[in-house]
Amino acid sequence: MKEIFQEDQTAKRNIVIVFTDGNSKHPGQTTQSANNLKHQIKNIEVYAIGVADAHPAELKAIATTTDHVFFASSITKLDEHFQEIANEIIPCPPIMKRPFPWWILLVILGVLLLLSLLLAGCLWLKRWRKLVEGLPTRASNEEKSVKAKRPYAVQMIFDD
Repeated sequence: MKEIFQEDQTAKRNIVIVFTDGNSKHPGQTTQSANNLKHQIKNIEVYAIGVADAHPAELKAIATTTDHVFFASSITKLDEHFQEIANEIIPCPPIMKRPFPWWILLVILGVLLLLSLLLAGCLWLKRWRKLVEGLPTRASNEEKSVKAKRPYAVQMIFDD
């Protein structure tokens, strides 16, 4: 194992993932080998994934920290642990939430307000014109004489 990690001395992190049933025939040797690996390799992180009936003490001895100990009771759990380890090894940057552009909302509301005022003004003007057209106007002298003659003309038609 040491030879694998000696090839790249510039690595910032060296990562080992150990799958085990956690039932070593020689637990003392397993613990000693894990400790030797942790002391000989710089920047090493050892993850231990126990399957079946793994002994927690053996997994803790293998892993560099207790945060690197996982138990997989099923294939689904194993996949979840792989995802956890992958997220620890290669963390995804948090998604930066941009503040909501409130000014856009204010501009939209302002435009809607102006349009509603314009529409209300047009409707008011239309009603005002109808109102003004329906009002009696001052008739000129000629119109008054025509209106005054009109009743007689109507009467004359009926008299014949």
